Amino acid sequence: MDGDKDFRAIVAELPRLRRYALALTRDAERSDDLVQESAVRAMGNMGKWTPGTNLRSWLMTILHNIFINDSVRQQPLLTRTGDIDTDIAIQGGQETRDDLRDAAQAFARLKPVQRQILWMACVEERDFQDIAERLKIPLGTVRSRLCRAREQLRQNLKIPD
Repeated sequence: MDGDKDFRAIVAELPRLRRYALALTRDAERSDDLVQESAVRAMGNMGKWTPGTNLRSWLMTILHNIFINDSVRQQPLLTRTGDIDTDIAIQGGQETRDDLRDAAQAFARLKPVQRQILWMACVEERDFQDIAERLKIPLGTVRSRLCRAREQLRQNLKIPD
């Protein structure tokens, strides 16, 4: 790829990177910073990307690694007196980790076809018509599969109707 094509390919993935960053950080400003840092690093390291492989996956990995590295740096530190430094923000906690783990397990228990349709509609935010075209199925089938997938996810999470 040349520089202009690289830039356009990365820019085309920015909305998906931002959605992923928002899911990780739950903070719009922090997620924007994360996406920007990821794009800058990707452009600087395009020589490390293998053409023909999944660019989106490579970009998501960069973003995820930056998020993890930043999160490790933000762990609470002890002051000289042994107290926790309260100037460092603490995000989430045991309950948040438990909720995320439960959601991931509930999603993993879905049938592959349900995971696929739910991912495309809810994470990638594709419209029903686009999903139907990509999967080569009727529009009504997309709607019914999505409805069943959401219902199964609710059951897996034990969420009342």
